[in-house]
Amino acid sequence: MSHIIQVRITAANKWRLLAVVVISLATVSFHYGFLFPTSQAHSGFFHAIHGRLCYIPIILGAIWFGIKGGVATAMGITLLTLPYPKVKGITNHHDLLSEYTEMVFYIAIGLVAGILIEQQWRERRKREALAEELAVKERLSSLGQMAAGLAHEIKNPLGSIQGAAEILSDDVPADTKKRELLGVLTKESRRLNTVVDDFLRFARPRPPQLAPTQLNDTLREVTAQARLEEGFGYINIVEHLDDDLPEVQVDAEQMHQVLLNVVLNALTAAGTRTANHVFLR
Repeated sequence: MSHIIQVRITAANKWRLLAVVVISLATVSFHYGFLFPTSQAHSGFFHAIHGRLCYIPIILGAIWFGIKGGVATAMGITLLTLPYPKVKGITNHHDLLSEYTEMVFYIAIGLVAGILIEQQWRERRKREALAEELAVKERLSSLGQMAAGLAHEIKNPLGSIQGAAEILSDDVPADTKKRELLGVLTKESRRLNTVVDDFLRFARPRPPQLAPTQLNDTLREVTAQARLEEGFGYINIVEHLDDDLPEVQVDAEQMHQVLLNVVLNALTAAGTRTANHVFLR
């Protein structure tokens, strides 16, 4: 995946750009002898100093603006110093080779420095992204723990409400409005209790407890439970089970929940198609 490095034009970057330009012009002026007498500027000592000083604005351009800044600064200094041999009348082959080699080094330094700087930028952004992702995960984990605790707090009074509604319904005559309302209260509290249980299983999954299990027995328990579900009494559940099915190593409780979900989904789908049979094989 490619990473595009963008440099925003801010007030700070404008000052940095100005600094790179000023320092570059100062080094070039030093090179041409504008800051020192011509005889001294053209001496080997001052000429060597200039060649090293030019690395400063190139590296600064790379640090502040990446590859583009490093290469652009190197190209600018190269173009400004390119006429130097002709202006100073340098004809010696060795001196000319040294001048042009130095220009090649300017561009190479700008490119390499820019690459290294942008690599550091990418690594820093990755670290920041990982730190942000870790912080989000920690917040989600804390939120999950809070939600699980809240679910437990809801579950306790919910059981009391359900039990109280069932007890009160025993003393209320059938076919009355109060009995109907108590039935709704019992049914909805039972459904809400199921939702809370499902949430707790999702929030705090336990490791599988593997044990030899006969899937036929598990499926019979599931179908018996499914037949008690309200709203599906008109649907006939038909079992076709293989008595020779061997035992398998599974978590009986989790397998029970999986099969129950499958059967309930089948009953719901059958109900939407007005079918009256569900076959389990």
